[in-house]
Order: sequence, then structure tokens, then C-alpha cells
Amino acid sequence: GLNIRKPAYYDALAFVKQIVDERLIDPNWLSYRKDDFRAAWKQGRFGIMREQNGALAMEANYKPFDMNFPEGQWMVIDPPMGPEGKSSVGVYSVTYRITAVSAKAAKEGKKEAIARLFEWMSSDEGYYLLGWGVEGVNYTFDKDGIPTAEGIPDPEMAYTQPKGRPFIQLANLVYRYTDAELKATFPTYKTANGRSQSALDFLRDFQTRAWTEDTGADTLPLPNDDLKRFYEQGVAEFITGRRVLNQANWKAFVADFDRLGGKAWEDEARAYAQENGLLL
Repeated sequence: GLNIRKPAYYDALAFVKQIVDERLIDPNWLSYRKDDFRAAWKQGRFGIMREQNGALAMEANYKPFDMNFPEGQWMVIDPPMGPEGKSSVGVYSVTYRITAVSAKAAKEGKKEAIARLFEWMSSDEGYYLLGWGVEGVNYTFDKDGIPTAEGIPDPEMAYTQPKGRPFIQLANLVYRYTDAELKATFPTYKTANGRSQSALDFLRDFQTRAWTEDTGADTLPLPNDDLKRFYEQGVAEFITGRRVLNQANWKAFVADFDRLGGKAWEDEARAYAQENGLLL
């Protein structure tokens, strides 16, 4: 069933509220959007944070922090451990991509052209152009035939640098995620103080931590907008103290959640999971 029905969820919520009450988290945490958050950590606003490996340690993304704090260093740590000794970074699931053609494009006769585009993207020409840029401008090949930022006329135009990144905005549509590709995508570089760093090393470290399998969850029916808004707003109000967090108020919140469709949504999701073999 849903986590909000488990006693441990209430305990975790109380723990997060304690962090907020003791001002161990940035007071502006509710107002941060992704760009605001990433600008803030590069300015040294946080001592502990959660971030994606590429957004943290790709040379182009890390450079502003490196310039501000050349002796600074981010380290991966285990997530907090609960009273029962359990710890998890979060959930993971088997990922998949659905590529769709709009009805408007189909009506205008563009389906064949779009298909040709994807065929070209799967070719070597499309792969290297979208994934790495222009050979000799944004990348070169090393002795093993792997793209590298070494040896181009203007280093600032490398696919790893801010000026070169805009040319590969469609790279995620062609990546194959081989080891060689990952090493080229996340190359090792030197920070301002001469320390070797790679976003791939962070990724590998992340993967060794404790995660919770959640395969199939992203295929389940979604809650309606009103229910989603009620849940997110209610949790935020408990954490910020706008609503007193105690057992009575929490039970009332869960009851209202069910009244607005929470129980029906949960039952629908469970039925779907059972029908599709997602429950052990």
C-alpha cells in the first residue's frame, strides 16, 4: 500500500520537520526551483545536498563552484539511517523511453520524415554529430577511436565545456551507454587545485549505495491533479509547522486524502500491479 499508511512514514516526516525546525536546512528550501538550487550550491549555500552526478561533477557544471572554492570538495555519503537500521538513497526502476509523433505532425504528412530522422540519428554520422558535436571543433578521436576533448583548436568549444554543450542538447536521444561512451561522456579532468575528478566516478559511487527497487512503479496509474496537490501541500504544511504534526492531525489528513480519491487511486494501482505481474 501507500507509504503514508505506514507508521515509519510519520516518523520520517517528524524527523524532516526537526531538521527544518533546527534550521539545518536552507530556510528558502520551499522556493527553490532547479536552476535556483544549482546556482545556490555553486555559491556555497549548502554543506550537504542531493544532486545528479553530471549536474554536480561534469567539468562545465562544476567550474563555477571550483572557481569560488578551489579547495572545496564534494564527497558521497550514505543516506540517514532510520531507527530500525534501514537506509536508502531512494527508489530505482527499469527506465524506458517512449517516442511519440504528434497527431498534428502525422496529419501534415511528416511521419516518414520523422522516421528518416530517427534512422539517421542511429547512424554513425548522427550519433557523433548529436552526441559529441563537430569533429575537429567539439571533439577528436583518441587512439582507440573514442571521442575526446583533447587536441581541438579552441578548448572552450569542447563538448565538455559550457560553450560546447549547446551543440549536443539532443545527445540523450542517441547515447548507447557503453562503458567506452560513459568514459567519453564523463571524462576525467583536473580541478583548480590539481585534483583529478570525473562525474563517472560519482555515478559509480552512487550505484554502490543502498537503493530500494521500485520496478514498474512508473507504469502505474497516476493520481488526479487535485489529489496530488492536496498531498504535496499537506506534507509541506506539516513540515513547515503551518499544520501541527501529531497523530490526530495526521490521521485526519490521511482520511481526507482517502475521501478525495486516495483510497480509490491506491486500489486502482494495486489492481493494475496484480494484473501485470508487478507484485511478488
